[in-house]
Amino acid sequence: MLTLFYHQKRNSHRSILLTVIFLLITILTPVSTPSTINSADTPAFIITTDYNLYYTPNDSFVTVEETLTLEAKDRNYFYPAQTERSFLLPDFTLNEDPQERAFKTSTLTILDERGIELDKQISEIEGGLEVTVPETRDVTFWNSEKFTIRYNTHELVDQVGNVTNLYIPGLPEDTSFISTDDRYGLTTEYRFNTNLHVPKDSPSESFMMPQGGIGVSEDSNTRKYSVTAQDRIGTTAWIQLGTTQYFYFKLIQDTPKTDNIVPEEVNKYSDLLSTNVYELPLPREHSETDQRVFFTKIDPYPTAINRDDEGNLLATFEVPANKDGQIIIEGYIKLTSDGEMAPEDMSLNEYLSLTGSDLDIQQYTRADKYWESNDEFIINIAEDLWKESSTILELINNDYDRIIQTFDYSYSKVEGENPRIGALSALSGGPAVCMEYSDSLIAILRAQGIPARAAIGYGNDPTGAENNIGASEASVQNIGHQWVQVWLPDYGWLSVDPTWGESGRRYIGGNLDHILWYTIGNSDQGFIGTALSTADPITAHVLTSYDVYLQALTEEEFTNANELTSLQELLIRYEGVEVDPISYFLKTTSIGKIIVFIIPIASLLIALMFISALVSTFRKIYKKQRS
Repeated sequence: MLTLFYHQKRNSHRSILLTVIFLLITILTPVSTPSTINSADTPAFIITTDYNLYYTPNDSFVTVEETLTLEAKDRNYFYPAQTERSFLLPDFTLNEDPQERAFKTSTLTILDERGIELDKQISEIEGGLEVTVPETRDVTFWNSEKFTIRYNTHELVDQVGNVTNLYIPGLPEDTSFISTDDRYGLTTEYRFNTNLHVPKDSPSESFMMPQGGIGVSEDSNTRKYSVTAQDRIGTTAWIQLGTTQYFYFKLIQDTPKTDNIVPEEVNKYSDLLSTNVYELPLPREHSETDQRVFFTKIDPYPTAINRDDEGNLLATFEVPANKDGQIIIEGYIKLTSDGEMAPEDMSLNEYLSLTGSDLDIQQYTRADKYWESNDEFIINIAEDLWKESSTILELINNDYDRIIQTFDYSYSKVEGENPRIGALSALSGGPAVCMEYSDSLIAILRAQGIPARAAIGYGNDPTGAENNIGASEASVQNIGHQWVQVWLPDYGWLSVDPTWGESGRRYIGGNLDHILWYTIGNSDQGFIGTALSTADPITAHVLTSYDVYLQALTEEEFTNANELTSLQELLIRYEGVEVDPISYFLKTTSIGKIIVFIIPIASLLIALMFISALVSTFRKIYKKQRS
């Protein structure tokens, strides 16, 4: 997974390359007097960089082909030959990877304009590999010079399950396309042509960045993605191939022993004497990405599955309290993002007229514990952003940008105790992780009268700060992720993730990187963790929350899965099934447990008394008959 640092690193690489080229141009040697200096409209030199990436689906690498062409356009000046020329093969990730450098070196070739491979010397330096080749000839009006550098790298491709992320290095913010030599007044023009090539039958793209800045064209065999030099400035181009993603999930809840009195053998005859009741959230479905959930294993089977007011699925499990155990839930999640579901924009007045009379939706505009939308400080922020906006989507984007501009992600907070501080504290300068990013955005939206709620789940974080779901094996997700959902008429709940917006991508709308588990409409409620009901006295350390393991899969791996039960099929089985309140009371309360123990003892005593009375009666009758 490429991170935000990856984007910054690539920018610094391009800065180095341009600086090297510029320094070489400043030592040009004139062959005539300054009176013959070229017109400012006509560059004396043109340096063209053709940057092409080639990718074949299912490969773990891309081929980089960078062609550098130097041309002299003024007959009076030339670029002198030198004994050698150096190029940089950059590290595209933050940390130096010796294996990746070795891989690049083993595939590296450098060709001159005739296609002849040049001798080269390679040395490791900070930031990458320095490659030196011998100089060939002067660059004059009649003779240009061209070098083609070709190598393979794993760093510009990230295959996650059924989705492939491809990256094109950006240009630094200070990139200039024209430079002027102070001594002779010579101008040099820099041209950049950038393309990514994939086979025509490759999966369609589900996302491209910069949005609107990438051209797509096809010929008989190839699909080409083109990025202009202007659109590369300060931006790493990102093309995501694949419109469907698959995940395997496994939820494990430990159920430790809490009853040290009742023997395990009793469980064979009755579950009333020693039972704990657990409640766990199941992953839900979501229309925005057509999220579908399938199950392959639920052990033990739940006694009931219910929906709360938010539509979240809560499964109830009964397990023995007198022995250690586990609840295990396994299955698959399928996401689709083909661009067909797009939100419709409308004026703010029209939006408010459509949502203002819907009482069910208006509950999502209320202030509460962590979403202090009635605080004057937050109201002022909300009003300023409202004044800058005329449509609902413009407002959402402005709010989104404000959050990203305000916060810097706090790595120390996410790695520490990470208490929830709420929107007001965060916007006032408190440390922020995904909770604070989303809590603050929800508070601002609610202050504007826009219905919003929190979404909780997992996914592939492009910033590298939180979640990372690999494809090689199911890995435990040590921390969940929180983002925002905004209600739009005729669309439903629109996903908005300001935290991951730090990567440069606008996470507004459906995508293949988020897995929704449950939603929260009231921050007073808190997160939905493990709920335990027990009649036994327990200490706090006994109850631990569930662990979630996730793995990204290819379509073939998903297709090979056996005995899938869809969420809808599971819900049909439990339709009308409720937890028996009497049974629940007897199993999970001290009074209930006392009753469970007293009833059989009392019944036994009554039976003994009855038998004793019968025996006494028979004796009296017998004595009477004898007499």
